Amino acid sequence: MNGPVPRNHHNKERKPKHALSFRVVSFIIRYSEEYGFPLPAVPHGNASDENPVLLPASSTKIDIHTRYQSVCDESNERT
Repeated sequence: MNGPVPRNHHNKERKPKHALSFRVVSFIIRYSEEYGFPLPAVPHGNASDENPVLLPASSTKIDIHTRYQSVCDESNERT
């Protein structure tokens, strides 16, 4: 009767629960600035202007996540 109509998505203008928030990204950036080891030169063929940063091998993903959870608990924010 009305012809083809675009589909109406119910999550319009809402961020999904599992979306990576700005808090997580800023925490990872701050963590890498504090504990990371920047490489002195960018490998050939890499067009990026920023040098890569290596995180210490002594800290695992679980250690970093535990630290993030403690920061969120201190500030009463959802992890």
